[in-house]
Amino acid sequence: MARPAADSARGFGPWLGEQLAPTPGRFAFAAKLAVICTITAAASAIYRTPDPALAAYLAFFLNARDRATSLLLELVLTLVVAIVLGIVLATAMLVLDHAAWRVGAIAVLSFVLLFLASASKLKPLAANIGMILAFGLDKLGLAQAGEEATRAILYTFLFVAMPASVSIAYNVFLGRHPRRMATSELARRLRHCAELLRTPSPALRAELARSLGDGGAEIRHWLKLAKAELGVRSADLIRLNQAVSSTLEILATVDLLASCGPAPAAIRGDLADILDEMAQILADGGYPTEVTLVLPDWADGPALGREAVAAARRAIVAFTDPAPVVAEPTPKARGGFFAADAFSNPVHMQYAGKITVAAVSCYLLYSLLDWPGIHTCFLTCYFVGLGTAAESVEKLAMRLAGAVVGATAGLFALLFVMPHVVSVGGLMIVICLGTLGAGYVAAGSPRISYVGFQMAFAFFLCTLQGPAPDFDMKTIRDRLIGIAIGNVAIYLVSTRLWPISIARRVDSALAGTLRALGAAARAPPHGSRPEEATAVYAGLEAIQTDLGLARYEPGSIRADEAWRQARRVAVEYAARLQSALLVAGEVRMAPQLSKRLESLAAGLEGRAANAAPAAAVERAPARSTSEVIEQNMHRLETTLAGQPGGASHASV
Repeated sequence: MARPAADSARGFGPWLGEQLAPTPGRFAFAAKLAVICTITAAASAIYRTPDPALAAYLAFFLNARDRATSLLLELVLTLVVAIVLGIVLATAMLVLDHAAWRVGAIAVLSFVLLFLASASKLKPLAANIGMILAFGLDKLGLAQAGEEATRAILYTFLFVAMPASVSIAYNVFLGRHPRRMATSELARRLRHCAELLRTPSPALRAELARSLGDGGAEIRHWLKLAKAELGVRSADLIRLNQAVSSTLEILATVDLLASCGPAPAAIRGDLADILDEMAQILADGGYPTEVTLVLPDWADGPALGREAVAAARRAIVAFTDPAPVVAEPTPKARGGFFAADAFSNPVHMQYAGKITVAAVSCYLLYSLLDWPGIHTCFLTCYFVGLGTAAESVEKLAMRLAGAVVGATAGLFALLFVMPHVVSVGGLMIVICLGTLGAGYVAAGSPRISYVGFQMAFAFFLCTLQGPAPDFDMKTIRDRLIGIAIGNVAIYLVSTRLWPISIARRVDSALAGTLRALGAAARAPPHGSRPEEATAVYAGLEAIQTDLGLARYEPGSIRADEAWRQARRVAVEYAARLQSALLVAGEVRMAPQLSKRLESLAAGLEGRAANAAPAAAVERAPARSTSEVIEQNMHRLETTLAGQPGGASHASV
């Protein structure tokens, strides 16, 4: 499978252009955020609630592309906010009159809640919990009297409940249905395959590689969410899940056809026509059934090409036909509230400890300086602090970049637009346009989305200083200085205090992905194999992201370039191997293949050494899918031969 080049091989301009390129649903999500933030800002202006910038900013945390996830976030986070603020309020009653006790209470609450966010089932909400914790503790730190603390914490709940209420109303009436999002995305991928069959080009192949690379995980997630929607039949969801599997097989076969030489024009045309017809049905919200396809004979074609055409036909004809269940799936054991290694792995406590050290240090700094305007340094610690040094450094870099861009846009609006704004309506137009730009960036890939979050925050700080247009430059200056101080604090603790390398996670994830690849080899074709492939592709995508993050690590803990290059190449060959498995029918070598993959996984975990494989004669080009599988398996073994596990590169 052709994969995009690493970021390091490209300049900043091409990378930025790729990150800002329009994608399906991106502008719609930006418009959704703009509407919700504008209504929230209008409500704050009408009722004169404090912190209107924070109230509008919270909408970015409360919404996702589909309405089911958005509603779940809004309900769960509102409940979590009430619980956390209740704890903070109870603590405030006990410690508010004693400065030393207040600092101790902030430290203890911070440590305990961050530990829960790292070592429990709350981990998926860790960023949001950190945000809530930061707001609550920030109010506790700024309050000087009991009544003031109570009022501040109640207002904190109000400016969380306000955007949550607006978001709930928007998503109930105007939110995108996850089922419709799934069918639209399937239609887009089938049309892309049809276009590639008609007019092959490197750009189209790169786009196909991106679609194949996510394994359809997001589409399956949308279909899972659709179960909670009214009027959705379970039979339809079963067929659409099979459509995701079939689309994955079609993507792999079209990619293989493009790499092994063009098929006859008649075959490519017939395949493209039927894919366009199926895409139209999906775009209309339905799904194709009883598909018939008769292709011209290609008896003189290469065996690999004929296998790919046969696999494409098999996937198209049985596009939504549920695969027969070979055996009942083994139920997964339900874990408890805490992770299995919650109290044995020191990483969780180290994470909670170092973020707490940074946050309390920032609190003491602005308290001793009597400079409450820079209290954003305290908030920044919870927003930016993550589990590994690379993730924290990347996020603080994105926070700084977003703050600079957002503040520049906000200052431009403040100096050249606001003097002409004479009403709340004019202010809302400014907020809507600013949110639209920030929301568009936030709707991008994880490599750039947080920049959009910070663009919005800085823009709101400049333009939403109260219920009416305000021109106080001191507030903007202080809050931006606070962001910079918080970034410095997190950088120091992430790279100096228990620094953790991304390498530890890479080898663990690669070992798990290789085992999933072995399971895919053993699974029946057009049955559970594409479902196993989804897990494989998702794992490989996560590993690629982590390897890209490694460049943010300080040299003292960064794995050497040879180690990182070996993992990049291993990901490449594992992806090619998985694509070949999707095209192949029954894999006779599946048991041996699975054992070899398990051996590689054990080597990555340090339980066995990966010995160099026996020399093999590789045929170029491969003449069948079996040869493609064997070639890529041999290359994978050669790449990882003698490689140490990631633990030897990871600093504890």
